[in-house]
Amino acid sequence: MRNRGPTVAGAWVSLAAAFLGSLAFAAPDESIDPPKLKPPSEHGKPFEVGAGETHVGDVYRFTSTVDVVGTQKGDLTVWAQSVTIPGTVTGDLYAAAQSVDVGGTVGDSARIFAQSVLIRGTVDGDLSVWGADVRITKDAHVTGDVNCYTAKCVVDGQVDGDLQATSGQVSVGGKVAGSASIKCDVLELAPGARIAGDLDYQAREKLDLDGKGIVAGEVTYEQKKDKAESSKHGWSGFRIFLWFFLLVAATIIGFLGLWLFPGPTTAVTEAVRTDMLRSSGVGFLAVIVVPVAGAIACILIITIPLVLILWFLWLLTLYLAQFPVAAWLGSRILGLLGRREPSRYLSLFLGLLVLYLLFAIPCLGWLLAIYSVFLGFGAILLGLRAWWLQRKAVPPTPAVPEAPLPAPAAP
Repeated sequence: MRNRGPTVAGAWVSLAAAFLGSLAFAAPDESIDPPKLKPPSEHGKPFEVGAGETHVGDVYRFTSTVDVVGTQKGDLTVWAQSVTIPGTVTGDLYAAAQSVDVGGTVGDSARIFAQSVLIRGTVDGDLSVWGADVRITKDAHVTGDVNCYTAKCVVDGQVDGDLQATSGQVSVGGKVAGSASIKCDVLELAPGARIAGDLDYQAREKLDLDGKGIVAGEVTYEQKKDKAESSKHGWSGFRIFLWFFLLVAATIIGFLGLWLFPGPTTAVTEAVRTDMLRSSGVGFLAVIVVPVAGAIACILIITIPLVLILWFLWLLTLYLAQFPVAAWLGSRILGLLGRREPSRYLSLFLGLLVLYLLFAIPCLGWLLAIYSVFLGFGAILLGLRAWWLQRKAVPPTPAVPEAPLPAPAAP
């Protein structure tokens, strides 16, 4: 998708990073003795490698802060509130945090999800950043490629590879040994900037680069269009295709569900029809509470596999939530048209068609989609519970006693 608002993406990543950091900061109660893992007690505690110290082995940690002043021999994979590396990490760096400050050396590639990223040292590999703000200072050196998906990207240091940036604002004041591909609202190239390869950029205003010696290769410019204008020139066809594809896919999945699980699907649809208010409330709580509870449970590493399964089921239920709402809506419409006992398949298709038409309405469609998720999610939980209880309550069919064998005839 083309430049769909990197500032929005950066804001979402910032919120996610802040949330992960806050979870990591909440260390588990030390009075509780967790199951003995390898080693579980270290999770939640700050990870520190002091000056002159060396830690050998890869590190995987959920913690509040990470401070590497000495040497970390191996990869460093952390979810934390803040990550500071004035020392050396000989392997890869994978970090999700509120803030990341690399003033030392990363011996291999660095992949960072954070609100703010400051690179002041050396990354001996590729650097990929997703977040709100990334700054590569003039003393920084990245030997590989730089990929930025942020709200603001400032490159004042040296990049030996290519630069790719999708941001709201991009500023280049350093040296890029390869080519640069930039999509942004505002692009600034300082007089000291040097791009040894080609420059392909998209921005609101074209830069005057003739005779300034900033770009050694070919310069390609494309003016960034407003959202409304972009929608008029090419986006409408794609959106129609995407809308039609999602409708067809949902119809096929819904028909398979009706065919394979007639009992549960009937109970779930009935939950929407008979208790809409309760279904909406239960769905609202489940949609909000489940992912938060799962994230908190990740503090203990033993629960991570179970949490991954829980999140998968949660995402699956979010998608399936549309089907009971569509089935109820379709049967309701057919009932108003005089069909007393409409086909379940016809009801589902008609309901999906109406829902997808409503979802396509700007602003209002989003509100309807959110409410249908709450309603359908709660109906799935309540309907499956009612179906299961009813199934358990049905007494088993008594066995028919066999007829006694006829008595042998008297001789």
